[in-house]
Amino acid sequence: MSVVNTTSMMPADAQKAILAIEKQLSVLRAFAGLPTEAPLKKGRGAGKKSKAASVTSDGEPKKKRELTPQIQAMNEERKAIFEELKSNWATENPDFASLDAAALKTAVTNGEVSAKPRFSDALKEHSRRSREGDPEKQAKYEAYRAKVDAEQASKKSGASSVASEEADDAPSGEVKKARKNPWEGLTEEQRAERVAKMKAGKAAKKEATPEPVAVAEPAPVAVAPAAEKRPVKAAPAKPSAPKPSAPKPTPVAVEEKVEVVAASADDEEAFAPFEFKGVKYWKNGLQYVYKKTSDGGFGDYAGRYDVPKRKIDASVPEPPVED
Repeated sequence: MSVVNTTSMMPADAQKAILAIEKQLSVLRAFAGLPTEAPLKKGRGAGKKSKAASVTSDGEPKKKRELTPQIQAMNEERKAIFEELKSNWATENPDFASLDAAALKTAVTNGEVSAKPRFSDALKEHSRRSREGDPEKQAKYEAYRAKVDAEQASKKSGASSVASEEADDAPSGEVKKARKNPWEGLTEEQRAERVAKMKAGKAAKKEATPEPVAVAEPAPVAVAPAAEKRPVKAAPAKPSAPKPSAPKPTPVAVEEKVEVVAASADDEEAFAPFEFKGVKYWKNGLQYVYKKTSDGGFGDYAGRYDVPKRKIDASVPEPPVED
């Protein structure tokens, strides 16, 4: 193995030799099936920049960036302004100049003294001084500030307008979702009649069978035969004030079909459009369903919609409607 004499080599030649050796090591690593790049060393110097990055492709050391005389002069001016600001602050606040960082921070938080100037303050002061006596620079600066202020104002106004629109929409949404109390304004007789209807509906649901069974009634109820009357083909009636009526016998399930009448929107028996599996129906608050004809009227009785099972139960008998 030959030994390289490094005493007669120049720094540039030494760097070239290092690069050549590294290339050979990379080839040997690839031949041995190892990564072409050497693993990073742990411990001291692990986070330091590689020496290869500080040289050019020719092996020459990279030159540091040289600042122009104008940039150097500007940096010196800014440093001088920064020292001037710090000196002025110490002169104006002699009692706080000797405090450590923690005590000074507490004093600033309590409002006893202003914070020490930062280098950013020196940059602003340097910019202000450079504009003095130069109307063109001052005009450009004012135009820039006006543009920035307008953008910030538009962002704030946009955010506030969105918030106000959401606040305005909230009450209207609540009003739309609000449902009128169906018991409001009813007399005692009407309340008793409605309770009786609800109990009858629950009883009919529990006792529902494929074939309707006639139940003994406390008093005979006159109903129209299916051959004489058919469901009325009409859209649901508009909401109207409930009218007092005399108490009537509790309605029960009967075999004959009866006339279907659209009730008030305040009533649970009011029918509304309902679509299920692509078919249009009429359905009231008690979940009784009738087919919807092409002209928007009522068709044949379809059954009772089972909400948990999401299906129309045709075995539930058609509910009676009083004359």
